[in-house]
Amino acid sequence: MDNNQNMNQDNTENQNNQMIPNGTVNIDGQEFKAYFPEQGQQAQNVPPQNQVNKKYISPEDKKSANILCIISVLCFFAVPSVLAALMELVHNINYDIYDVFDHIASSVSVASFIVAMTLMILVRVKYPNSVFGKVLMWLYIAVIVLAVIGFFFLLAFIYILCSGCRGMG
Repeated sequence: MDNNQNMNQDNTENQNNQMIPNGTVNIDGQEFKAYFPEQGQQAQNVPPQNQVNKKYISPEDKKSANILCIISVLCFFAVPSVLAALMELVHNINYDIYDVFDHIASSVSVASFIVAMTLMILVRVKYPNSVFGKVLMWLYIAVIVLAVIGFFFLLAFIYILCSGCRGMG
């Protein structure tokens, strides 16, 4: 009886951790079996004390988030790479249609980049605890920062080359 009174007091004090009559505990949306282990034993199916406040992601949400992340990675890296290889192939086969294909491939590459970013943002908003989504976000940030740095190095290189040609004319 004493244990039941303690459980009811804990239930009223903490609304995130609710006791359910069928012997399970609901912690941040994930259910665990509720029982009192013998003294000196670790309770099973109960998160360690330092992980109780962490947010959990259900297996279905994790699967959905991972599928969206994989599609995002394919749009970000695979689509532009495949289009570049096709452009090289078209250039070698028939130079006349290369210009038209170049415009189409450029448009599709930009669209795939936008889709990849949109999917990554969707995963971060809809599944904020997805580890794959967090890693993907930081990967995209790193790639964009490196691209901007590379662009400024290219501008500096062009400036150096052009400044060397001033007296040649």
